[in-house]
Amino acid sequence: MSTTARWSLVIGIGVAVTLTLGFFAALTAGDQKTLTFVVFAIVMAPACIGSVWALFPSEKNKAPAYPEDTVETEWSRKAGFGAFTDLITAMGIALIAHNVFGAPELPLLIFTALGLVDFGIRYWAVSRDRAPHDRDLMRNNLQELRTAAGLSQQACADALGITRQTVISIEKGHFDPRLSLAFRIAEYFDKRVDDVFSS
Repeated sequence: MSTTARWSLVIGIGVAVTLTLGFFAALTAGDQKTLTFVVFAIVMAPACIGSVWALFPSEKNKAPAYPEDTVETEWSRKAGFGAFTDLITAMGIALIAHNVFGAPELPLLIFTALGLVDFGIRYWAVSRDRAPHDRDLMRNNLQELRTAAGLSQQACADALGITRQTVISIEKGHFDPRLSLAFRIAEYFDKRVDDVFSS
């Protein structure tokens, strides 16, 4: 499927889902059905289109064979932990504000939206973090081995079952691979792990 056809399908289905959900939201509204429908459609359109987009992945962006070894998984873990901590803190503050100070209860939808936005911002920030870390990362010669073998970063990533971004992050020293990936890299280049990675 071409990129244009994929996007046409995604946007078409996303808009249809948005309009359908907006219609049902308007049915439950009191006397402001039109306003409810319009506001709901505007607010929910990006989420509906994004959800449909996730259901129709591009053939170019196939999933890696070992997703647990990718740098993106590490970014998700860090962002998820931080967002979860923030969400629990926000819910605790809201509960105290309600029970102690008589503040109105906040609907769960607000916390869900805040949690998703927090995760997105944290994921974006972690993925762009290029500052030195507290701990020393292992040095590696993956780039030299890959170049000597005549492999592009994408070809190396495909051979190792990871993403190109993971190869880039390892080569630049921004990501320490898990032990399973370190062994796979060494085995692929017919080296010992100590020949590829050093502290």
